Amino acid sequence: MRALLLLSALTLSAATPAFADSMLVNGTFASGDFTGWTLSGNTGYTTVEHSANKSLEAMLGPVGSDGYLSQTFTDIAGQNYNLNFNLYSDGTGPSDFSASVDGNSLLNYTGKVPELNQTFDFSFTGTGSDTLQFGYRQDPGYLDLDNVSVTNAQIAAGVTPEPSSLILLGTGICGLVGSLRLRRRDT
Repeated sequence: MRALLLLSALTLSAATPAFADSMLVNGTFASGDFTGWTLSGNTGYTTVEHSANKSLEAMLGPVGSDGYLSQTFTDIAGQNYNLNFNLYSDGTGPSDFSASVDGNSLLNYTGKVPELNQTFDFSFTGTGSDTLQFGYRQDPGYLDLDNVSVTNAQIAAGVTPEPSSLILLGTGICGLVGSLRLRRRDT
């Protein structure tokens, strides 16, 4: 009976989502730095600081040319994923901001990022190893980036195995355990 319970628990745990949380490292910048991220280009005036609401966020403010913040992560090729992030801009310029996955543009403000305090949500298809990249410039001030996450779209939508599939699996396991018990008695 213990073997049956253990086998059932292992089977059900295997059916639970593997990517329920963000696949990125330090997407909230809670480490107080850019751990998990790669900085390139003009990284002047690029830092992690406390915002007005006391949370940590990336403050992006290079002058004259773009800086880049990127992170490569492993996913499942062919699966759909959601990219979410919060961006704040006071609307001054010159400034620009872009977001891309594997070089495919998802968002591109050029010349001047409008005044906004917005959460963005984009979908993309994984390739097995993907690179998220943000490009940014804000000459007179800072753009604020926070809560960056990549999640599996099916898991976010709550896709779970059908109950009938789980019942069928459980019936098969019970039959297997029953036949093993009969063999033990016969020997």
